Amino acid sequence: RTRSKRCAGTMLKNLEKDLEKYVQSQCEWEKLPQHTKELVENNPKKWRAFVVAYSMQHQLPWKTNLVRALVPDELAYYEQLVHQSRSSLMLYPYHLAEILVRRLRVTAFKYYQEMMLEVMVSELSYDAIPNFTAADCLRHLGIGRNEFIDIMNKYRAKAWILKKRKATIKAMLPSSSVFKDIDYWWDVAVGYAPEEELKSLSEVERATLEYLVSAGTRPAGQLDKQTILTLYKRGLIYINIPVSNTDLIAVPPLENFVMNRVLGDYFENLLYNVFVSINERTTVEQLAEVLQTDVENVKQAVSLYIRLGFAKNKSVDAMTSENTQGKTARWHQSWYQAQTASPSSPSPVFTRAAESAGNPAPQVDPTSADLIDDTDGELKNKRIGFVFDSTLTAFLMMGNLGPGLKTHAVTMFEVGKLADEAIDDFISELNKVTSTGNEGEAQSYAEHAITLRETMKFLRRNKAIKVPNVDGGLDLLRCERINALDATTRLRILQKNYSLLVSMAPIAADSPPVSTCSPLIFGPHIPEVCFIVLCPITFDSFCAGEFALVP
Repeated sequence: RTRSKRCAGTMLKNLEKDLEKYVQSQCEWEKLPQHTKELVENNPKKWRAFVVAYSMQHQLPWKTNLVRALVPDELAYYEQLVHQSRSSLMLYPYHLAEILVRRLRVTAFKYYQEMMLEVMVSELSYDAIPNFTAADCLRHLGIGRNEFIDIMNKYRAKAWILKKRKATIKAMLPSSSVFKDIDYWWDVAVGYAPEEELKSLSEVERATLEYLVSAGTRPAGQLDKQTILTLYKRGLIYINIPVSNTDLIAVPPLENFVMNRVLGDYFENLLYNVFVSINERTTVEQLAEVLQTDVENVKQAVSLYIRLGFAKNKSVDAMTSENTQGKTARWHQSWYQAQTASPSSPSPVFTRAAESAGNPAPQVDPTSADLIDDTDGELKNKRIGFVFDSTLTAFLMMGNLGPGLKTHAVTMFEVGKLADEAIDDFISELNKVTSTGNEGEAQSYAEHAITLRETMKFLRRNKAIKVPNVDGGLDLLRCERINALDATTRLRILQKNYSLLVSMAPIAADSPPVSTCSPLIFGPHIPEVCFIVLCPITFDSFCAGEFALVP
């Protein structure tokens, strides 16, 4: 019976994919093949309903998609899209900001304020808000788990005002955005600016708005930073984050990520697929090719990562200090002042970028093996991947081994990968873990952390591991996230980026190990079985300096 249900579910998905294909190609009812019409019982109304539902679930723009032929009222479509997205706890559709802010005056702050109100009035738990949505709510409302619980406790203390519960909760929510993170290269454009709003602006704010009206979209760095933030919070401007096909994107250890639940909608699935696939040596366009998806969708995902602070655009030049030779500075003075007031320390994920710019290379533990010699002229553009399961990240998070370590563990779990560029910092945090003074489970957690540290030190830049095309780098890959990719995408990503995979063992029985013939993988293909024979042999070969793969 279970098998029959699974087969029925697979058939239904395949039927939906067939329908989706024609929505994406903007095929009208009259031009649909007969077998596709039969999927909706030869009923044009059911086809229309499917197109509208698909368009809203995917937050498609009205003007450039099939839905415009079926829903003639553009604003009605967007109003319904906003309502449905908010009710489903989806992310604010930033790619539609021009329409939503200018014509509907629905800013990200208002969107999330209303969403949070609905969640609280319904007395849902904070965990009901999906991960990425919760992170964006925190950015705009300043409401995280603790703040959410505090508001709900205060509301319940006033339970006698039940008839006014919506007004009671709304009064406890912030009335204006706490948004404060903006970068100089982000684009700003005029949103909704009614006459009554203009009257309350300062001269500088009004002049800035008038400039944007005449000049159009401009980089934020060309205007006063505080003025831009003020106008944004008032909904008078909106922000776009430009991403080009040739941009290189890096994902540092995650800060302010909220671990609640996954929603499972199309965009969240894309976000996680891009997360585990991205690396700073692959352009956005190449990433789209690997994932076999539209490059505009990948740009949309990358733009959101950058907006949330989960990724950095390596292709953007750093804002240099103010020109001292009498020439006009490219950026507004306020940005230089902000940079001086709070200088940002370089993220460990950019270690290699700094190295290539002439800065000293990162220090390597003197007890580790010799670095790989790059003097043989061989092209080395791949890495070793160390495959782990969620059990390892759970140990790192539950062991109270240090806040810095927890940040890396969250990255390993949510992104599904920790790139080589962040490994130096990770090892530095692991060096703080000791095997003494612990008891019970705490001792087990510490031993796992230490074992992981020594494994990474051994696998990185080790001459004894003679693998073709390896640049000495090591990426950590979570098997559950890798296996969530479809088989062909998973194979393309692994073959493009890795020459060798080494798996931890045992892999938990409920976490299928990564299985591939290329690149070669050493470790359990069947949980807790192959480890007994293969892994000790492999490890002995490593230690003897005899391990090699011959192309």
